[in-house]
Amino acid sequence: MEALIRRIPRGVIVLDIPLLFEVKMTGLADRICVVWSPEKTRKMRLLKAGRFSPEDIRGRLRAQWPLLKKLRLADFVIDNSGGVSSTLAQTRKLYARLNAPEAAPDPSRRRFYRIPSWPTS
Repeated sequence: MEALIRRIPRGVIVLDIPLLFEVKMTGLADRICVVWSPEKTRKMRLLKAGRFSPEDIRGRLRAQWPLLKKLRLADFVIDNSGGVSSTLAQTRKLYARLNAPEAAPDPSRRRFYRIPSWPTS
């Protein structure tokens, strides 16, 4: 997969990898975006989808690093605690920013951005 990603000279490639940090695959990406929502909201959404039992959800969350740790390592954060329209607006804005010619990654170093304050729970 890494070879395929590296052959694409420009543009935005989205890798949806829930355990990206945990399995040490961050090297696949020039920039990392974490999609954030409170744990209670994530649990509710997974239950509502009907594909996971409460025990499955607990197991999935235990397998992941705490979200706050991921937020500190992310280059960008999308706040997914609101409605779909808010999340889409943030996603479109980030896509435009990443796809701009001046956003091409500097191969000699990774760019990091300050993350705003997020809830601690």
